Amino acid sequence: MTSTTRPHPIDRFIPWMFVAFFVCLAVLLASFVCIAAKNDRGVITTNAYQKGLKYNQVLAAEEAQKKLGWHVVLSHRAEGGRDVVFHVMANDRHNQPLAGAVARLVYMRPVQSGMDGDMMMTEVAAGHFQASVALPVPGLWQVYAVVRRGDDEFQTMQRVNIAPQ
Repeated sequence: MTSTTRPHPIDRFIPWMFVAFFVCLAVLLASFVCIAAKNDRGVITTNAYQKGLKYNQVLAAEEAQKKLGWHVVLSHRAEGGRDVVFHVMANDRHNQPLAGAVARLVYMRPVQSGMDGDMMMTEVAAGHFQASVALPVPGLWQVYAVVRRGDDEFQTMQRVNIAPQ
């Protein structure tokens, strides 16, 4: 004796449910790709391989900087909006102001390329430098102060967060 069971009416839609699931998944993933392509803010290091090959030179420069014994302090003061005044105090190994030096300020946005800049700082006193900068946008910035006297160079870095007004 055989019993016949009638299929449930929804059973005929099961294959189409699989198709609908994968179509929805494809649409979702395609939207993620479009969003990523339109909002690319990644900063890519140019010539990364060549920079990697020269890494021993970077380590040697860092060691030479330590041997100088200079003490360089980078500070900043927000003037309202995106205007920021940066100060650099540079002293030699005997804690005397670093006379005869020049300083350069380099600012970079780590999350977005195309907004970087650099400028020479004004010496307001021996070993004391100042620069006023109107940063393009608020947010996180990496600021480098490069102090040079003759062939000697000292570099220091500070991350600065400029709050939106």
